[in-house]
Amino acid sequence: MNGLPIIFCGIVLLLESTVVAADPHEILVSVKIDVAACSADGKLLAVGGPDGTVKVLETATGKEVLSVQVGRLSISVLAFSRNGRLLAAGNGSGLVAVVELANRSIVREWQGDEAVITALAFANDARELVIASGNGTVRVRSLSDEAVSTIVQGDADHVTDLAVSADGRMVAATFARGGLKFWKDGLSHAPVSAETMEPREPYSRCLAFNPTGDQIAVAGYRHLRTFEFPSGKRLKSEKLFATRAGENVYDSESSEQFDIAYSPDGRTIAVAQQKSVQTIVRPYITGEILMVDAQSLKTLHVFQGCRSSAVMVAFTSENKMITASYDDTVRIWEWRKTP
Repeated sequence: MNGLPIIFCGIVLLLESTVVAADPHEILVSVKIDVAACSADGKLLAVGGPDGTVKVLETATGKEVLSVQVGRLSISVLAFSRNGRLLAAGNGSGLVAVVELANRSIVREWQGDEAVITALAFANDARELVIASGNGTVRVRSLSDEAVSTIVQGDADHVTDLAVSADGRMVAATFARGGLKFWKDGLSHAPVSAETMEPREPYSRCLAFNPTGDQIAVAGYRHLRTFEFPSGKRLKSEKLFATRAGENVYDSESSEQFDIAYSPDGRTIAVAQQKSVQTIVRPYITGEILMVDAQSLKTLHVFQGCRSSAVMVAFTSENKMITASYDDTVRIWEWRKTP
């Protein structure tokens, strides 16, 4: 049920929830943003640029706390460990580096098979790093002894995103052809068999666990879907449209989803997307954040103002959200639900 039930003269009325939001605080980043990631506690934001530069900022102040070089090609993916002590970065040539934030240096570095790194995730209390490549291979590397195992053999259906549950025991992956696979009880160096949830759309771009780890949200191909975890039962599916002034647009506009996040209480989902608009003069691209109810998947609010594709979204607290977009700007949004 979406909304607040009110009893009036014996009649139950349902007040629909809405979102009230203030204009965002903008932070202009001194590097071109190709990719971004936020720490689990919302205190740090990492951004990666086209020349291999990775910068880490404090989300509260925008202050730069770290700058490191990871190769010379564009950074394709970033991921924090859950404790915020490590940051992993991958690039377009298959290079992966692990940065220890306390000593501000690279502590591990591996060169893969020259395929772009598409997803990274720390697992098993940050003792292992899951690495997905554009050639369809998924490997697990130990950060202690650097042992490596392959858990998905390379094929055309490459991994588009990885997510780890809050307790670190579950790893899930979305695939370009729409599949969703997951591994129970973490990862080891022995072969791990994946359980597969039935694909519902031809492309899955991003996914996230809810805070309690019993639900997964998957976005891609203009759809948002939720699944019960670990049963794989589909809970809800909703088509995501580009919007104009809060209204769905079916004709001249289209959307592509880039990132997804649950609020700390698990009741709200935010989706970062690109909006492509065809006009008589010329097409243009902008970005927006859809905030939806986690149970009904109905849109509660559309955050607009990104001047290019919105590529990352995360909640830094119950009523504060951070986004990054291709206009090289980080935005802090404050919001609240009513009633």
